[in-house]
Amino acid sequence: MYLPIVAGTKAVGVLGVAIESENDFFDLGQIHLLESIANQTAVAIERITLSMEAQQALLKAETETLRNTLLSSISHDLRTPLAAITGSATTLLEKDLALNSDEKHELLLTIYEEAEHLNQIIRNILNMTRIEADGITVKKQWQYIDEIVGAALNRLSERLGDRPVEMSFPEALPMLSFDPLLIEQVLMNLLDNAIKYTPHDSPISLTAAVKDGYVVVGVKDRGPGLADGEELRIFDKFVRSTSKGGGIGLGLTICRAIVTAHGGQIWAENRQGGGAAFSFTLPALEQSNGEVQPVGEQ
Repeated sequence: MYLPIVAGTKAVGVLGVAIESENDFFDLGQIHLLESIANQTAVAIERITLSMEAQQALLKAETETLRNTLLSSISHDLRTPLAAITGSATTLLEKDLALNSDEKHELLLTIYEEAEHLNQIIRNILNMTRIEADGITVKKQWQYIDEIVGAALNRLSERLGDRPVEMSFPEALPMLSFDPLLIEQVLMNLLDNAIKYTPHDSPISLTAAVKDGYVVVGVKDRGPGLADGEELRIFDKFVRSTSKGGGIGLGLTICRAIVTAHGGQIWAENRQGGGAAFSFTLPALEQSNGEVQPVGEQ
């Protein structure tokens, strides 16, 4: 016997019941029982379907909101450096405008810095898209963290200029197993934030220490610090600090995704005496007789 499973105005399935013997028949009570089972099944399926449709509608609304936020952020953050580049290039192209070498250098420096800003925005957008689409592929290698810090500082040397950079690293930091390109991206994003949110002559401190089987890396500044409640929220997508100079709001989100993929944590807090401190951990492991073991505290 086959009974339709009807939810609302449409059939969503069929209930088929086989009889043990070809000579047996369903009596009226059994048919009513089977109809009740089919109706209860239809109600359950309808409830699940409505729940899934509601979830899809919510997801669609959130996606639309996220898309609008992304477009708004991108349009604003791309427009500012493009305007600066266009203005500086137009000034350099003016035939009737006499510029000395210092003025030309200043305009060229503006073009370079704003182009680097554009590059950072686009890199963060592409990284975030890749992270959400495919996740993060971590290609770990045994490295010294201070070498990656040096590489990040070297890449940002033009933007750092003569800003004081203080480094406090112990002499015997262990080698760590991590993806050098990804961790360099984390350091560059944190340093980029420190440069954007602090005065040009204020120092940036870089620290490292071994604690509880992890190496804790810190990037600290003497800027305005974080507003109350920003410590956790600032790592969410498109959340920008209330201080001036913010970007698109993806850099710290990418940092969190990369650090989490390495088995570490990242957090932010205000410093005593003013400024913000961003810290992240990486597992401190050592190879011994072919086995990998945690490194003791130093």
